Amino acid sequence: MKVLLGVDAAHNYRSALALLARLRFENAELGLLHADESVTMPISLPQTPEFFGTAAPVVLSPSGRILLDIAAWEARAANLPNHAIHEAGHAGERLLTEAYRWPADLVAIGSRENHSLAESIFGSVGHALSQDARHSFLIAHGAVAPVGPVRCLFATDHSPFADQALEKFLAWKPGGIKEIIVFSAAHSGSRSHAAPSAECQLAELGKECADMAQAIERRGIPATFRLRQGHPAAAILEAAEETQVDLIVLGARGHGWMERLLLGSVASEVASKAKLPVLVLRP
Repeated sequence: MKVLLGVDAAHNYRSALALLARLRFENAELGLLHADESVTMPISLPQTPEFFGTAAPVVLSPSGRILLDIAAWEARAANLPNHAIHEAGHAGERLLTEAYRWPADLVAIGSRENHSLAESIFGSVGHALSQDARHSFLIAHGAVAPVGPVRCLFATDHSPFADQALEKFLAWKPGGIKEIIVFSAAHSGSRSHAAPSAECQLAELGKECADMAQAIERRGIPATFRLRQGHPAAAILEAAEETQVDLIVLGARGHGWMERLLLGSVASEVASKAKLPVLVLRP
């Protein structure tokens, strides 16, 4: 699989890099991209016939090249084959352009632990990723331990879309997974306009979660399940805190403006409010 990692000058990328190293996706190839957002054109070409219509060359910053060299060394030390990409422009735009060009299966960035709303998924780079309708993305909030197996919470509403998201995650063959906790939230607005009683809904969800956990175990990964009543996003965040998992995994559905509407209701809220890494899958 192909993973494109945004390398930022604040070194937040290291959280995402550490998690990718621990997940150990099979045959993962890593692209490291740093975008110089304040690049000047230091020279002007002479206005002679041979230069008409020729753009002045862009001179990228030496500090950006050094940053990429450091990131490449760190990735190699984590057994992640990689190549570096140094470009000029807005980080979010350059990440998405390269993700489509390569093409990447996953786009990853790091984020500050104590992020404000502006620095979260609705910030410049994360906002661009959330608006993209094709690529799965990983936002690694806070510091991530460099070693150790990964326990993750897979949030599902047991729709065909959620099943496809899980299948995509497992198809990447993450060799570093220690346990997957299948999680569902029962709430009044879910699944059907003729909502069953809370007891019946929990019983139905419990059976579906147990079936999914068994299917995961047949793939060789230990799995359990949990249920909770309440709004999905809040319930997911509470369950992640209670279980002390390393990663939240969930799907984002739809395309275009509909995706933005639906992503904003659950996946985007989880990605922006979580204090741990979040992987949003687009099957």
